[in-house]
Amino acid sequence: KESVRILLYTNCPGTYGAEQASHALMCRLTQLGFQVICVQSEAHHHLIQAREAIGIQHIWLQDNAHKFWYSVSNVAEVAKIFSQTLPDLIIFADGGPVSNLAANWVAMQLGIPYLRVIHCVDPDWASKFSTYLPLLPDIYKAAQAIISVSHANLQLMREQFQLPAQLG
Repeated sequence: KESVRILLYTNCPGTYGAEQASHALMCRLTQLGFQVICVQSEAHHHLIQAREAIGIQHIWLQDNAHKFWYSVSNVAEVAKIFSQTLPDLIIFADGGPVSNLAANWVAMQLGIPYLRVIHCVDPDWASKFSTYLPLLPDIYKAAQAIISVSHANLQLMREQFQLPAQLG
């Protein structure tokens, strides 16, 4: 297992609910013997310190958490990270259905196995990010799994974010 590299790629660098869930997952995977690398915007808090103490490496993104446009355009940065880390699996801890689109797209194009954990779905985002919705069906279909934190979010993803009925 130690040779199996898992990237947890997230646009949630803080200490709230999504971050707590990702933190617990990374810590457990590390305890099970996997090599875990967290990719996120730079942050300094107790969760980072706890992860570093058990050997979880962090790769800091230029600015994924604060600028949506960057998370859909940072293809070169993502490709470089993936080529340097050679992940066996990527877990996208996505704040929403359109989070980390460039990274999802690059993983799909490179054939790297990935799953998406989607923490929040706001119906207003469908119109706000309508330009990007056509990319979602291919990203969903290429994923090993789509995980939503609630049935309500899953339903919204199907109704407004083009999640095929057979997925999720």
